[in-house]
Amino acid sequence: MTALDPQVREFLDKLATADLPTVDQMTPEQARVQMAVSARFLGAPPRVTRVEDRTIPGPGGDLRLRVVTPVHLGEGPAPVVVFSHGGGWVVGDLASHENLCRALANASGAIVASVGYRLAPEHPFPAAAEDAYAALSWFGEHAGEVGGDPARLAVCGDSAGGTSPPCRP
Repeated sequence: MTALDPQVREFLDKLATADLPTVDQMTPEQARVQMAVSARFLGAPPRVTRVEDRTIPGPGGDLRLRVVTPVHLGEGPAPVVVFSHGGGWVVGDLASHENLCRALANASGAIVASVGYRLAPEHPFPAAAEDAYAALSWFGEHAGEVGGDPARLAVCGDSAGGTSPPCRP
């Protein structure tokens, strides 16, 4: 078995003795702050052609999207991936998962649109699923506005976000 990098081992050892609360001991607000702080340590964001914030109509009011255009985009309208972030439907936002969306866009050659869905417990199920579905539906009609092809839509997410897009409430 390969040994851990010494810097990683040192970091994990410090983390284990830091006496920090675990996420289940935090309020939703504390967990959100923790995730935002942690996201700052992910390193420089991958270079992309463009990052654009948009607001579209959603079932609970304005719905925020962050649209990432990859460095290498083919000719003609591009596929669009509608992405829902992880975080147990309680934490996470457009900023916390931007590096991941940038990397996904560059790796896939697709435009990636991250959905700033409503979070629990303030907005219980099915709010996140409704928002993800609203974003997908919007791209079905408006993908061309961002250079996308409405005939080539995909959905994905990480962790809890992976369950939101396909769950039409």
